[in-house]
Amino acid sequence: MFPRSGGIYVYINEGLGEILAFVFGWTYMMLVKPLAASAICMVFSEHFNHLFGLNCDTRVVTCITLLLLTAINTIGVGIGRAWRSC
Repeated sequence: MFPRSGGIYVYINEGLGEILAFVFGWTYMMLVKPLAASAICMVFSEHFNHLFGLNCDTRVVTCITLLLLTAINTIGVGIGRAWRSC
């Protein structure tokens, strides 16, 4: 048990070394998380088109969904930061 923040990065760092933990951290941040989010949004866009009987390009709906969720997240972080500083 490693009671530090960082999740799996901490375990990789302790078990396999700093270099592999560093590579994992950057790979996870730059590839795995964005690709997972885009895959989820692609599935959402296909179901969105089917649910509403639309014939929109799924790539456009996926991009709009990602932009919308990013904006909501950014606004939420700003509100949380302002709320915490009070």
